[in-house]
Amino acid sequence: MIDRTKEIVNAIQKFESDFKESREKVKQAYEKNESDQHHFFRKTLDGLLILLMENLFGNHDKPSEKFLYQLNLTIS
Repeated sequence: MIDRTKEIVNAIQKFESDFKESREKVKQAYEKNESDQHHFFRKTLDGLLILLMENLFGNHDKPSEKFLYQLNLTIS
């Protein structure tokens, strides 16, 4: 039972690591092909969403994982 639990935990950690790595590669490829106009618009929108979140929920000096996830979902 303990061995199976370790297998599952290891699989979860590997998946998370692989996911982060692939997400970073996709992000870099996307930003490389992004036009200057679209980049400016995306950054401006990100900033506006952050200001909106701060106005609604307060300023977060050290945001939690849950907050960052929700912010990324909103931006997406």
